[in-house]
Amino acid sequence: MPATLIHGQDGMPATLAAEYGTVSAVCMVGDAECGRFTWGALLAAAETGTARAWLLTGSVTAPAIAAPPDLAAATAAAIGAGRIKILRHRLGRPAPAQIRTMLAEFDYFAPAANSLLLIDCGEHWFDQPIRRGRAPLIESLRQWAQRRQLAVVLLFYAPAARAVDRAAELLVFSRQLSGIARIARESRRADAPPPAPDAAASAPLRCRLLFWFGPGAMQSDATLTLNIGTDGALRSVAAAGRRPERHTPLDADRVVVQRSALAGSGGAPVHWVVCDTLSDVLTACTDAVAATVILAFERTTPNDALMQLVFRLRQTAGGRLKIIVRELQVRMRYNEDALIARLGANLIVPMEVGYARFLSMMEMVQSQVFSAALPATFEAALEDGLPDQVLGYLPPLAFARAVADTLARSRALAIDNVLVRLTLVNGLTPLDAMRHCSLKRAGDLFTADRKSVLVFLFACRELDATQTLSRIFALPIGELFGSEHRYLANPAARSAIEDFSQRAANGRLPDLSAELLRIAALRTPMSPMPSTAPISPAGAVGATSAARLPLHTPLRLRSAGDILLAQPAAMLPTLT
Repeated sequence: MPATLIHGQDGMPATLAAEYGTVSAVCMVGDAECGRFTWGALLAAAETGTARAWLLTGSVTAPAIAAPPDLAAATAAAIGAGRIKILRHRLGRPAPAQIRTMLAEFDYFAPAANSLLLIDCGEHWFDQPIRRGRAPLIESLRQWAQRRQLAVVLLFYAPAARAVDRAAELLVFSRQLSGIARIARESRRADAPPPAPDAAASAPLRCRLLFWFGPGAMQSDATLTLNIGTDGALRSVAAAGRRPERHTPLDADRVVVQRSALAGSGGAPVHWVVCDTLSDVLTACTDAVAATVILAFERTTPNDALMQLVFRLRQTAGGRLKIIVRELQVRMRYNEDALIARLGANLIVPMEVGYARFLSMMEMVQSQVFSAALPATFEAALEDGLPDQVLGYLPPLAFARAVADTLARSRALAIDNVLVRLTLVNGLTPLDAMRHCSLKRAGDLFTADRKSVLVFLFACRELDATQTLSRIFALPIGELFGSEHRYLANPAARSAIEDFSQRAANGRLPDLSAELLRIAALRTPMSPMPSTAPISPAGAVGATSAARLPLHTPLRLRSAGDILLAQPAAMLPTLT
């Protein structure tokens, strides 16, 4: 559920809410119950758990946002119980670097995800103009809120006599904000007689939504009439049973498609924007907010650039952009599927799906909002999604360490792996069985103790395990092994590999690297026997022990952490 900012009438859902992972702005003008709005929103957020509401203010006691008398007791109780936290900032006209420093300091308090953060902004927080099409200050806030999954609301207040409408000023940041609202007492017409001394205080309180993204659509140029509910919080009043008008986002019907993704169609509709390259797609999406972007995954695709483009689009456009990746004549590996979804894709369309069905699936995601937290950097996501660049046989202790490390990294993407213990039939040795084993995917490993062979299949689903095992052994499994035990869940595999590691640490398990190397050397190119990829038995798992094999994943690395883009780096502008 989003964070409630303005309540509905008694028994009704919230009229105005801020979604987690977004930044929105509320501008208070004149005597507009600023304190009532602030503490009503904080108290609503504090009801969901401990320390779910935060106020970041620039003064010790801000009169404009003081709690009204009827909310004072509830406010004091929530602060005393730690459900509302108050912090102070000292930023009058902050630069982007100062905002990033402040947010890093705020991280020290470890705010829980799905919390509300109200920031009491100074008069000059966003005075600096947008430079080169970028708004670095508010972009830093937006990316931070998205990573932490916090609902950040920027709070501005000004006297009624202020000539400039602050809400209108903020429209220049509409691409980074998920909503702008202005709360003020209804102003009188120029030709109206002067009001009585107490008339201004009794004028209706209005909330004008310049635009506001809700769960399913956008409200724009809508007005809410507000009053004070029985609980002391601001509540909206329905006007003659009417609800605020809802509009779809202005570019929701816009589709940007990579030309190769149109395979199997008769051509794109006339209103679609067709792009030939990934660079063209990025350019076409410069101002996109809620459009649909369709990308192709095929054999010739520079997949590292594709994944970085998905990440870049999601970072700059926010959660309402719909990113669809269509497989063409080739499937993604399981870990690549999970990785590109983590980087921001809404939907990966399998290669078996025809074009007509693909269009139906595209319609299904039109109301989706990408709400998952993005990784801090593209490189950080790769560390979790890519397997270790070793495959084949590893000595027992090296195998145990490599598998334990892969299982730990797999938690970030919730990738399933399979660890299998195959017990040898009577009369066979581990070497007899392993000479028939051939692994081709990076991250797939095997080793042996004296009675069994252990096989680790990276990014392998339970349903694919049987077929994969049959494929990697040249002889039927039943001829080599008498029984098998599969550790399908990562916790079970971790427990099993810890036990195996303890036995391997004693040095009593055989290291068959040299024997497998000799077998591989004796094979001729015409031999039907598959080859293994043994590594040096010396040293621990890593660059000193594992022979770095040619990487068969679409993400090509020069070395660990060194990204090699398949397209010019200029295609992906540097992030703030």
